[in-house]
Amino acid sequence: MKNKKGFSLFEVMIALLIMAIGLLGVTAMMTGAVKTNAQASHLTEAYQVAQDEMEGLKLVPWNSLGSGSHSRELRGITFTSSWAVLETVGLIKDVNLVVRWTEDTEHSIDLRTKISR
Repeated sequence: MKNKKGFSLFEVMIALLIMAIGLLGVTAMMTGAVKTNAQASHLTEAYQVAQDEMEGLKLVPWNSLGSGSHSRELRGITFTSSWAVLETVGLIKDVNLVVRWTEDTEHSIDLRTKISR
């Protein structure tokens, strides 16, 4: 018998098939990671919008603080903030703030704070 060196065509094809399956798995993971990072970025932006709105509400004169809404666009996403005074007890107003945005589906965050005179 001859001493055979190298790989047969069949072995090369099996190796390429295994490598292709592995690369498809990596591609799926990368696609999921990019989508998750984008969602996390939008959530961070929504919290920044909420923080800005809360700071703005604290600057409104206490007697004229009421319900309202505001929209802002960041990086192609429109964030809509809406707030309402839930109750007033003495010199403290309980304020609820909701920030909504739409990517593939609608998302929202809901924050509450108390603003005193």
